[in-house]
Amino acid sequence: MKLSSRASWLAFLSFVLLLSDRRAEAQPFLQSDTRPRAMGGAGVAAAEGASASYWNPANLARGSESLIDISLSQTEFSLSLFADAEARGNVIQAFDDLSKAYVEEIDALQNAFNAGNAGEDQVRRVFQLVDRIADLDSPGTGALGDTGVVFDLKMGNLAISYRLLGLVSAVTDIDTTVSALADNGANDLARVADGLGSNDRPSANSFASDSLVPSLTAIGLNNGQANELAFQTEQILGNKLNDAETQRTILEVVQATGGNTAAGSAQATLRNNRSSVLVKGIAIQEVAFAYGFPVYEDKLRLGLAPKVQVGTTFFNVFDISDTQDDVSSGDDVIQELEDIYNNSRKTETTFNVDVGAAFVPWDWLEVGVAGKNLIPAEFEFKQPADGRFSIPDFELDPQARAGVLVRPFGWKWLKLAADADLTKNSTSLFGNFQQRVVGGGFEISPTVWIFQVALRGGVLDNVEESGDGRTYTAGLGLRTGIFYLAAEGRISDDTTLIGGDGDNLPSRAGISVNFGINVRF
Repeated sequence: MKLSSRASWLAFLSFVLLLSDRRAEAQPFLQSDTRPRAMGGAGVAAAEGASASYWNPANLARGSESLIDISLSQTEFSLSLFADAEARGNVIQAFDDLSKAYVEEIDALQNAFNAGNAGEDQVRRVFQLVDRIADLDSPGTGALGDTGVVFDLKMGNLAISYRLLGLVSAVTDIDTTVSALADNGANDLARVADGLGSNDRPSANSFASDSLVPSLTAIGLNNGQANELAFQTEQILGNKLNDAETQRTILEVVQATGGNTAAGSAQATLRNNRSSVLVKGIAIQEVAFAYGFPVYEDKLRLGLAPKVQVGTTFFNVFDISDTQDDVSSGDDVIQELEDIYNNSRKTETTFNVDVGAAFVPWDWLEVGVAGKNLIPAEFEFKQPADGRFSIPDFELDPQARAGVLVRPFGWKWLKLAADADLTKNSTSLFGNFQQRVVGGGFEISPTVWIFQVALRGGVLDNVEESGDGRTYTAGLGLRTGIFYLAAEGRISDDTTLIGGDGDNLPSRAGISVNFGINVRF
């Protein structure tokens, strides 16, 4: 089938507008192949060979002029593995500190408050733990991860793919109703305050003086007792008292303490707080049959990739007060993950389709657009047996992405590429998360003796969230004869606190490897 050059322009632009007219928010685009990942995540126009079936199936027909080409004249096998992780906020440090405190300190602290003889250090430590609970409840706090294994087999313009894609998140569920500081409520708290003295005062015109003191007097403490406890809180938390989540949590804990009475109140104290981290995820298996169609010589290409998806959801809840989980020790992590997966999994099967287009106005320029998961799908979670909360379905909505590939001066050894999301993306695994990625990079691939070496680099940014930091990518590739091997790594310039010692580590990091065989008969 032949089209005029002008008609091919119009066809391509119509395809782009169709894919970009999406109102729903989609699951972020998983970057599964080492070469595009190393180039700043740019693969919609740049992907080639077997991996094009994922990034843009239209590129399976690159260099082909035959509408029907499923011969074995050029067969390519590709195996890719990747893993990415992202920590948002200091959830890891906060949960680590809290879980250790519940193992090592909480019984002694709770007994001292119940007896009304807690000292200055114990009072300050308790309010520090309350602040840690508030840290877990900060908007956007949590962790995300994705990993995958992808097998691609390309025969002419046809590719058959198997993909195992795993996505997991860790989000917080905060409990302030079971947070009383003492089992006899305000009576025990008043005795603690008397033991500290009554001459200290918090700073004037501060949260401690204007809000905390009135809340303490409202539950029955006298003015001197309230001022003393507010002063101790201010001394240990300092500027953290300016944080809205910390302020709200402290006031809720004080209110819970005022409502506690001796009869049957032991279960409503801080010792039994059920704030938790909810780990939830989905493993998606895809079997796809992708085909690229050369519509106008090698100027316009279209691609179609119908696929079967089998999604298995899973979850587990880690309470900060449940010392049996011992999640802070890191012992037998693999077994822990297997237990999570086996005890709560739910599997569903659906059908979906990806599409793509590529336009080549000149030999040195290619433009591409791809749409993924065009049929909206939902995968249900098996709900917690205790009914504490419900887990919403995992939603897989359509997503569109565009890309460009430039070969400066027609040089084959230098390629520049860039991609941009056309849809604003989010994930139902993690609330308060918005993503629209723009990224790009380069590939320098000179031939040295019998080897073709590829040096790649790039950068990508989530333009939907300012201050989220950039992620830098780099990779190496080596091709000799029918074999090729590549590796890629990525790291962000944004950091987060990890562990109780407060170490700063990159908030995002990832790695991938790719092995392939390209046989021509």
